[in-house]
Amino acid sequence: MGIGLEPRLLVVGDYGSLLGSGKVEWQLDRVQRTIMEDETKYLSQEIFDSLPLDGTTIGNKTLREQLEVTPEDYLTARKLLLDEGRISLGRGKGGSLRRAVDLHGEADAKPSGSANADIYEKETSLYGPLLLTIKGRWVPDFNPTNWLVQNTAHGGRRKDGTWSRPDISVIARSTYSLLPGAHLDVITFEVKHYNRVDLTAVYEAMAHRRSATRSFVLLYVPDAEADRMSATLDEIEEEAARHGIGFLIFADPNDYDTWTLRADAVRTEPDPARMNDFLSDQFTQNAQNELRRWFR
Repeated sequence: MGIGLEPRLLVVGDYGSLLGSGKVEWQLDRVQRTIMEDETKYLSQEIFDSLPLDGTTIGNKTLREQLEVTPEDYLTARKLLLDEGRISLGRGKGGSLRRAVDLHGEADAKPSGSANADIYEKETSLYGPLLLTIKGRWVPDFNPTNWLVQNTAHGGRRKDGTWSRPDISVIARSTYSLLPGAHLDVITFEVKHYNRVDLTAVYEAMAHRRSATRSFVLLYVPDAEADRMSATLDEIEEEAARHGIGFLIFADPNDYDTWTLRADAVRTEPDPARMNDFLSDQFTQNAQNELRRWFR
């Protein structure tokens, strides 16, 4: 096993003796600590990937809200980066941070290669700017009455398997002049990077749709890669359209004008119990309280 525990069959008496000796509790505690350490490392990398490459600062509050994490988790992950010497703290209301600067005055972890190297080297580095663009531009185009957007890539539980957790999710409430009541939409986004994408992205989005009204594949394709990716994009578009999955591509996560809709998502009505479980598992308590206020 990955954490070094040796599996073996325990008879009742054997288990009782281990429990009494405290060995079972020690092993379970070790498992829990390992899981927490892995989550902290994952979040610390997300924080680092969200920092500007040129070494300029970003506010702690802005970054924490952008990543949709608790203050406690954020500070634990930030401390790990500080201990590793990868970031430096800055001034400002609520504090700020930036990538550490080396002896040559260059920000740490600058992409290698040419001067035109891609600044979004990993999928996780896209989450932060995508959240802001979805909140500020995409959702308003959808024109709901109320909405919430959250990073769900590392939150909640995966009750239905590996593909059950989308990267970004939207809850939207809409009202119409001629229709009674309010209508709820749950919209999911499976984010992909051009250097690691195939038709599997569509099937991941299909898994999300079991709990959502609409699901999208959101693919990063910089202009320099568009021609090379042409055949792959056509294949993904065809498969997405066949299954009613939305397919959006973008050259710059910050610039909504570079976003192109290749296939629109077909709206479905998932099982209400499954949707409710998804919302309670993947959205923060604050988001759930806000959702309740919408329908009072």
